[in-house]
Amino acid sequence: MSILGEIDENGNTPEKRISSNFFTVPLKKASQISAEFVYPHRPSPVFKMGELSTGLSWGVDYFDEWDKNLPKLLSDTKSRTPFIDLSLFVFRCSEIPSNSKDLWPVLFELIRKRFSNRLSSFWCKRISSEKVFWQKPKDLFQQTFLPALLSFKEQEISISKRRDLLLNLRQDRLIDRILYLEDLLNTYNIVYTKTRGAK
Repeated sequence: MSILGEIDENGNTPEKRISSNFFTVPLKKASQISAEFVYPHRPSPVFKMGELSTGLSWGVDYFDEWDKNLPKLLSDTKSRTPFIDLSLFVFRCSEIPSNSKDLWPVLFELIRKRFSNRLSSFWCKRISSEKVFWQKPKDLFQQTFLPALLSFKEQEISISKRRDLLLNLRQDRLIDRILYLEDLLNTYNIVYTKTRGAK
């Protein structure tokens, strides 16, 4: 079982993960063929790639009907607010002031800063149409990521798994980890019980 965003030090090397992901594999394939290449094939394409499709060997562009096809990619989520959900995930590391009276202008601004005008306009319109169905969670603004989509039992298993990994770390690695975490707590002015002798 894996958790979105979880770091596993015993997994594949970064080189293997990066060179074999959902985006770089088709892009490499598109650069090697002399035919039109669209991606993904199922349920419907949103990109066109390669020289024949974009004029550049490693080129990527919008598929002609990307705006009709993009919602199909999110249809398996079984959510009434897939574009809101996606935006909250994409910007989970961005600062959204907890005293914001309205989340939407902040979210729209984040989208416009990061993505093209075409995608931003489309995305913001979809969010606007979904707002009526969206229910704000009680803990939308928090300092740490929680595996909210996991059942309580799965969270217990995940914590147990991480605990086992930490128990097997060498002492010097544990010390490095503690120092790193204390630096983070100090940086963000989070109150904690300091290690004896630490300033």
